[in-house]
Amino acid sequence: MQIFQIQGLFAPFVAFLAGAALLLLWNFNKNIRYLRYFAVSLFVFSCGFVLSQVVYAKMTIPNAFASSISYYTVGGLMVHGALMRLGGRLNLPVHFSLMFLDIAGRVLMLQFGLSATVYLIFANAMMGLPMAIGAYLLFNHEQRDRQSILLGIAYATVAMMAIIAPSIILSIGDTVTDENYFSSYYWILLSFLTVVGISILIASFGFTIGSDLLAGVEEKASKDFLSGLLTRRAFDKAANEVMEAYCDSQNPIALLMCDIDHFKKINDQYGHHTGDVVITDFGDLIMRAIPETAYAGRTGGEEFAIIIPSCDIRTIRLFAEGLRTAVSMLSFEDIPKEKPITASFGVTVLRPNEKLTHAMKRADEALYEAKNAGRNQVVASNLNASEYSALPQALSV
Repeated sequence: MQIFQIQGLFAPFVAFLAGAALLLLWNFNKNIRYLRYFAVSLFVFSCGFVLSQVVYAKMTIPNAFASSISYYTVGGLMVHGALMRLGGRLNLPVHFSLMFLDIAGRVLMLQFGLSATVYLIFANAMMGLPMAIGAYLLFNHEQRDRQSILLGIAYATVAMMAIIAPSIILSIGDTVTDENYFSSYYWILLSFLTVVGISILIASFGFTIGSDLLAGVEEKASKDFLSGLLTRRAFDKAANEVMEAYCDSQNPIALLMCDIDHFKKINDQYGHHTGDVVITDFGDLIMRAIPETAYAGRTGGEEFAIIIPSCDIRTIRLFAEGLRTAVSMLSFEDIPKEKPITASFGVTVLRPNEKLTHAMKRADEALYEAKNAGRNQVVASNLNASEYSALPQALSV
C-alpha cells in the first residue's frame, strides 16, 4: 500500500472512533434520539470511504455504486439526525432520487468513456449536494436554534469543499488515471479535505450534543421532581422574565399563591407516599389549567405559585376559584371521598415597576387571610367590597 493511501485512511479511522464514542454516549442517553443517526453516519462514512477509495479505487461501475450509496447514506443520516432534533425528517423520495441520479450519471459517463476529470467533478458535486440541501433546510427551519445553525454552517462548509476544491484542482490540469490516482494532487487534496471536513462535522456534532445535554440537565434541575412544576429558583427567574417582557405593556400581570390545606395531617394520617401522590396530582392539575404564557412553580413543601401575563384581578380570581373547585374534585386511593383535598388561594396583580418579592408578599398575605378565614377559599388583594361581591364563589376549570 502506497504512503498516500495510508495517509488517506486517517479520516475514516478518526470517524470510526468518533462514531463509537457517540454510539456509547447514546447508549446512556437514549432520549437524545438523533445522536444515533450521527453515530451511524460516521460508521458508514468510515466503511464507505475505505470501500470506495481503497477497495474499489478504480473508476469502475462497482466504485460508482459503492461511492454513491455510501456517501448518500452518510449525508442522509446526518441531515435526518439534524432535522429530527428540530422535530422534522428527511424527505426520502427526494434523497433517493438524487442518489439514483448520481449512480446513473456515473455509470453513463463510464459507459461512454468520458474523461476522469469530468467523472470526478460530477461525482464530487453530487456527493456534496445532500449536505448543501441539509444546510439549506436547517437555515430555513422554523424551529432553528444556535446549534442547528452551527450544523448548517458545518454542512455547508463540507458541501463547498466537496463541490468546489477538487473541481479547481482537476480544472487546472491535474491528470488523474487509475495508475496515478494515489499520487495525484487530486488524491492528496481529497485526503486533506476529508480530514478537515470530518473534523468540522465531529466538532459540530460534539457542540450540539453537549449543548443539548447541558440544557437537559438545566431543565431537570429547574423542575420539581414530585409536582413537575418549576423549582422556587426557576420560578423566580421565569417570573422576572415575564415582568421584564411585559414591563412596557398596558396588560396586567397576575400572581397566584396557593397552599394545600392540612397537608401535614395528610402525611401523618395517610403516609408520606399518599402526600407525594397529592403533590404530583396537584401539580398535574395546575399544568393542565394554566395558559401557555403562564409559569407555575412549587415554592415550598405544599405551597405553589403561578404567574399569568395579560390577566387582571377579576380574571385571576375566577381562575383561582375554578382551580379551587377542581382540587376538591380530585380523588385518591387512600383518602376517603368524604374527606376531599382542599386548597387555599391568595391572588393579586402586580403594580407598575413593582418587584416580584413585593407582589409575592401581598399574594402570600392574601393566602394567609384565606387560611385564617377557614381555608378552602380564595382571597384577592387589591379588590374593594363591591368587586368582591360581584364575583361568583366557585367555577370549574
